Amino acid sequence: MRLDLIKDNIEYEQLLGQNSTDMVVKEEYVIPDTLPDVNEVLTLDAKPMVTNKDVSNGKVNVEGQIQFTVLYMAKEDEVIEAHPVTYNSKFASSLDVNGATNDMLCEIDLCMEDIKCIIINERKISIQGVMNIKCDAYKMNSFEIVKDVENGNDLQFLKSPMTVDKVMDPIGGEIIGKCELKVDMDKPEVGKVVNYNVNIGKKDIRLYDGGIRIEAVANVTILYKAKGCKDLVAVCTNVPLNKELTCEGLRPNMEHYTDFTVASFDHDVREDDMGENRIIDVEFLVRTCTHVMYKDEVEMIEDAYSPACMLDMNAEEYDINVIQGQGQHESLVKGDIEVGENMPKPNKVIMANGTVSIVDKKISDDKVTIEGVLKVDVLYSTEDEVNYVACISDEIPFTSQIEVSGAMDNMEALTKAFLEMLEASVEVGNISIRAIVRTQCKVCYNAKKKFLVDMQASEEEVPKKKASIIIYVVQPGDTLWQIAKKYFTTKEDIMAINDMAENGDIKPTQKLIIPGRAVV
Repeated sequence: MRLDLIKDNIEYEQLLGQNSTDMVVKEEYVIPDTLPDVNEVLTLDAKPMVTNKDVSNGKVNVEGQIQFTVLYMAKEDEVIEAHPVTYNSKFASSLDVNGATNDMLCEIDLCMEDIKCIIINERKISIQGVMNIKCDAYKMNSFEIVKDVENGNDLQFLKSPMTVDKVMDPIGGEIIGKCELKVDMDKPEVGKVVNYNVNIGKKDIRLYDGGIRIEAVANVTILYKAKGCKDLVAVCTNVPLNKELTCEGLRPNMEHYTDFTVASFDHDVREDDMGENRIIDVEFLVRTCTHVMYKDEVEMIEDAYSPACMLDMNAEEYDINVIQGQGQHESLVKGDIEVGENMPKPNKVIMANGTVSIVDKKISDDKVTIEGVLKVDVLYSTEDEVNYVACISDEIPFTSQIEVSGAMDNMEALTKAFLEMLEASVEVGNISIRAIVRTQCKVCYNAKKKFLVDMQASEEEVPKKKASIIIYVVQPGDTLWQIAKKYFTTKEDIMAINDMAENGDIKPTQKLIIPGRAVV
């Protein structure tokens, strides 16, 4: 007897491994001839970016670049002024991930730690610090299971529904942000752009049948040195971002989250109608990566038999990644940076930059607690005629809790944190900080489950009939399906001959008439 099997494909995402490494950053740079000597380093801004990544032979190889923007004080003709200089450095690193192959997905996070700029001499500086590179590597696994048998009318199946977590391939998109930033007449003309910052917030991502709509707002801040004077001025604006992407199989009820990365930033200063440098044209590229997951209910064959023939069934055990749940939380982080007696007193905040990092995470009943740090650098003006600008830095701890139903401490939490808004102001001689930090997490665990992967008719003969009927006494734990399988008959035949109700309930010590063959 030949069985025509109907099979179904089970696909799932498996977290193969996590790893991180600290890469020492140490670069020496010469001040360009067009700029004056370094007297004091005011600020250092480091923007790391991944330019390429590949997975092979148990390793994840990462390539990227870091843009360093140094703002320093120089003394010329007894006048002290701030001057910016920008350098670019390339890097390459490798992380070990057991079992990694080139068909795997990997997510890379970069975080600058303890970065500082040291003056070697008046014409040379050294940038030193540590960059943490974190990698999460995933593998898309798949295997076939037996779903049904074509024309298997005499086969009896014991089926039960099973929920399988499925993850779609990441959906990538690109959004170009553009704006014309006009400098008001109450501010000085633009001399030279010193630095920039982009924070993306107010994110609204919606799935619909066959597509996704992404909306967000990019807060763009430009720091420039005034034309004809020593002032440093910051101007900012909000740029709306939106994009629609089509993707077959998307449905509104699927769970999802989207990562945003500023991949490039360009600017150009031009004159307005009055012939003054008051217009800054900005164009930047934002890459989005949307992760979609959903639960698919599959009717699994737990057991099968045939009254007419013996069956050979092959069940295999797989290590399945189960997604318990995911969530996100928006936190308002506040803090005060105390300006010490040895620091110039602040008059007005010019610009604030910040980065967030996760230092610890803990899973308890139904929630994930994330401990993080917001690192802030604040550039401010002072009332001192000589030291007219200063910079102060601090770290502000924060805690975020994300509700995930069913989460327990033996599960794994994959967490991320993003800075969406940062404001700084002078309050009673100190610097007051307000920020919005969005944290997100996905909680998962591994479970071993058996699946029927093959089934064929056996050459072994069905035991021959020993009696026309048998009286069977129901034992504790018996089911009607088990009894029918034991005696190579069907539930329907047992229910019919015993005049049973449709639900087929049986109780211990109950006596049943069994038609057909009996096991020797």
